[in-house]
This record gives sequence, C-alpha cells and structure tokens, in this order.
Amino acid sequence: MRISWLVAGFALLFWGVGGAAKGCLMDHPLDLDDIKYADVVMIGTIKDYRLVLDRPFARFEFVPDNVLKGEVGREVAVAWANSTFVLPKTMPSGAYLIALKGAHPQLPPMPRSSPAFLPNPEPALFTVLQAPCASAFMFEVGSKEAELVKQKLAVWRP
Repeated sequence: MRISWLVAGFALLFWGVGGAAKGCLMDHPLDLDDIKYADVVMIGTIKDYRLVLDRPFARFEFVPDNVLKGEVGREVAVAWANSTFVLPKTMPSGAYLIALKGAHPQLPPMPRSSPAFLPNPEPALFTVLQAPCASAFMFEVGSKEAELVKQKLAVWRP
C-alpha cells in the first residue's frame, strides 16, 4: 500500500512538471466582464514588440487610434507577462483592441485553481489585462471578442 502511494506521488509530481512548460495545468475561460478591471481600453496598433529574454515577458509600444476608456498619450509603453507563460515571438500587424491596467490596478479575481497573480514585470508601465490562465484582453479588431468588449463598454458608460 505504501509503494502505491509513493508511485502516485511521483506520477503527480511528473505530471505537474510536464504541465509547467505551459504554466497552467488547466486553461480558464475568458470572462469578458473582467473588462471592468481595465484602466485603459483602446484600439490601435502594436509597434516594437520584443521578448525580454532574461525575464519572461514581452514589451511593446501601443499607438492608439481610438481610446474607449481611460486617458493615455500618443504612445503607450506596455509590459506583458502572459499568465499562460506562452508569449508569441512576434505579433501580427493590424489593429487590436487592447485592455490595460496601470501600476496599481484593481486586480481581476483569481480562479480558485490559480496559485498567484503574476506581478507586472515593469511596474511603471501599463500591463495587458489578463486573469491567471485565461486569454489576454488583446483582440484583433473585428473579432467577436473585440465587438463584445465594445458593447459592454457602451453599456457601462455613464
């Protein structure tokens, strides 16, 4: 009996190690209502996207064409520590709807199975709104998600 518990323990350990490459054992569904936690929501383009290799995050400039929520300048510096731990090497060109949180935002609620919320890798910068193990609030303009976010923002505006 003792050996079977030991084998089960090792199996769980190796199963967890195998999932660590992705970072999440289970993906969580995107909750578009989390848009209420964003400090800024805008439509525009990503420029100068680059991975920061010594720390696992990406950095880019966002050039807004239309600010739907919040206030920003003509360019916004953004840090993105993707909570699924999978960052794209490049970003396709085109327009995006993106939601950002500031240095001291109200954080979205954590799914029960997530052990922690990733801190902003560069606290002076905005970071992409993203609950642990869920998709980021960064959508191609014209996508179903982008349209739904715009609808939600229109309803919540005073």
